[in-house]
Amino acid sequence: MALFPGLFFVTYNIGEITLSRVDAIGSLIVLPLLSLLFWLILSWIVKNRQKAGLLVSLFLFVIFSYYPVYDTLLRIFRYEVDYSKILNDVVLSRILLSGSLIITAGLSWRIIKTRKSLANVTRVINVFAAGLVGISLVQLGGYLYQNYPALRSDDRLELIAEEGITRVGIENIPRGRLPDIYYIVPDRYAGEKSLKEFFGFDNFEFSGYLRKKGFYVAADSYANYPKTSWSLAATLNYEYLDDLSGLYPKGVIDLKPLHKRIKYHKAGDFLRANGYQYIHFGSGDVERTNRSPMADRNIAYASATNLVVSLYEVSIFYHIAQLFGWEYDTRLLHRERILFTFEKLAEMPDLDRDQPKFIFAHLLFPHPPYVFDQNGDRPGPDQSRDEREKYISQLKFSNQKFRELIDQLLTKSSVPPIIILQADEGPLPDRFQSDERNFDWRAATGAELREKFGILNAYYLPGFDYNLLYPGITPINTFRLIFNHYFNAGYELLPDKNYTFEKILYPYEFIEVTERLNE
Repeated sequence: MALFPGLFFVTYNIGEITLSRVDAIGSLIVLPLLSLLFWLILSWIVKNRQKAGLLVSLFLFVIFSYYPVYDTLLRIFRYEVDYSKILNDVVLSRILLSGSLIITAGLSWRIIKTRKSLANVTRVINVFAAGLVGISLVQLGGYLYQNYPALRSDDRLELIAEEGITRVGIENIPRGRLPDIYYIVPDRYAGEKSLKEFFGFDNFEFSGYLRKKGFYVAADSYANYPKTSWSLAATLNYEYLDDLSGLYPKGVIDLKPLHKRIKYHKAGDFLRANGYQYIHFGSGDVERTNRSPMADRNIAYASATNLVVSLYEVSIFYHIAQLFGWEYDTRLLHRERILFTFEKLAEMPDLDRDQPKFIFAHLLFPHPPYVFDQNGDRPGPDQSRDEREKYISQLKFSNQKFRELIDQLLTKSSVPPIIILQADEGPLPDRFQSDERNFDWRAATGAELREKFGILNAYYLPGFDYNLLYPGITPINTFRLIFNHYFNAGYELLPDKNYTFEKILYPYEFIEVTERLNE
């Protein structure tokens, strides 16, 4: 029983993790080791190994069944009825926690006090647990067999080496006079029009600040793809993902070909080949952007491994901590990581001034979890507010932090820097949130597409003719424009298009939705 939760998580997330990673291995061994220790302690207390085993199985079942029940009920109340009039998040959590603890206490007492043989019960539970583990192993094996071609292909190091790196004529420019380049990705930061249409919020103050500082804000910009992996894989390599379409069988859900294009990307190689130092700020929560093996420096706030943290977050312990506002909460870690990233980004102009720097930072901000109110304080345990209210509150604080950062970058840089403040995707439409894995984008409305694709896209380009930019420019052309103007690279601009996929389960079956965004 102790092996199943970790194995299930590895199987469920196999498309986004690497089996050799420490966190994947940790998720498989931490829980069994803790369960073994707990079983030894209980065996000593109750003087019966069979009863101790049943108690451990009971506790594991309650600990990891709580979240699926809670999440299912919450989705029903949130998306199918007006839950705020019936049951809010806090009340639901209290009811379920109370019921879980009462049932667990009653069954535990019954197990401890019974004088009957528990051999048959133990046998049934062992068969049930073995069945769960067996199903996960079959799914894992089937996945690896089906996706073997995908797992073996698309070696980014080999592809980049074969294509070669463009080296441009900057030898006559002193290295200390080349501009630092900041590519900052605020995840799920909606565009001006999206904020007005779907959130009833006018972001004119922040947009006005950017324009006053000399940014070009592309007011009609849409992401090229609706999710981080696809979006960043395309932007950082300044090319669409057409080559992946049809390359793998329909139903392949392995995302590592995308992740390789984020870890080993052409933009970084181009700049490193032309004398730049590449500094990568890890998101901390997302493996694909946690670190880049090609970066000269990886800067990240220390954190627990992702899958082990995920196991904690779906356990009953996380919800107990959240309900009572205890400080040992992964949300606190997320707050600290965001603040750390802003602090370190502000130090970049003073770092190695004699060498130009390319700084890439992916921030899960204003992306949930919602750990800031509009003043930067930690929100209280009241979860009754609408998700959109929490999003706008955190977005307001993100505006403050981005203003502070931009002021420092512009003031402290000896050479005016290039700054790209560009979201990778917009917020999630309600229907998509309710069933992300099965949401069919073919059935999405024009409004849902606009909400998901509308992004903040702002450029600070010293000496650049902003007449060459236009309101509907998409991220695919970002580095083509920059490399053409500042390095005479000669890239052809691509048509601005927008693609999604039928379902997240069919990640390489692309569907163009460019025209539908104007419905």
